[in-house]
Amino acid sequence: MPRFLRILLILLLIPIFLIGFTVVHEMGHTILARILGDPASTFYLAKIEEDSACLGCNIYDYTKLTSSENLLVSAGGLLATQIVAIMLLLFSKTVAGTAWITRLSGRLALGFAFLDITVQGIQGLLYNIEQHTWPTNVDPMDIMLLISAETGASQTPMKIALAGGAAAYLLAFTWLHRYWKNPSQDPVFERE
Repeated sequence: MPRFLRILLILLLIPIFLIGFTVVHEMGHTILARILGDPASTFYLAKIEEDSACLGCNIYDYTKLTSSENLLVSAGGLLATQIVAIMLLLFSKTVAGTAWITRLSGRLALGFAFLDITVQGIQGLLYNIEQHTWPTNVDPMDIMLLISAETGASQTPMKIALAGGAAAYLLAFTWLHRYWKNPSQDPVFERE
């Protein structure tokens, strides 16, 4: 395929990817909220009201859940996108057939992993949790507020753990993607 057409196709597919990504993320919150005790939980790709608007928002009754359950629901979107990322990565390794399917699933895996970890990580690092009360509907801030309420942890160690954990996860994910793509080029696993 000519380069111009490939670029055009990628530009056309970006909105489809972002919509699919948002659906997976919000479904993660919704499914966990329903499993844990709020059967009326739902989500919207976009919800515009007179006094508020949200793009990709989950609506659930947090009063029906315990603190630990609310913590899981807050992490549910990120968990869902990373499960899909890992499944796509496994699919890219195990699929037999055309090379473009393998490449596409590997690239989608990277997209799911990096987009949500990066966005959630930046949000978690930028917000000052001492200026907010739970619930905020900002996933990493809600997670930190709930952890702080239960353990008394301050935001500095939580933000250090967030940054370190996100970096380590993305490095491991990238290494695994590259290794599965071409194991003979990885010096850790060179065979003599």
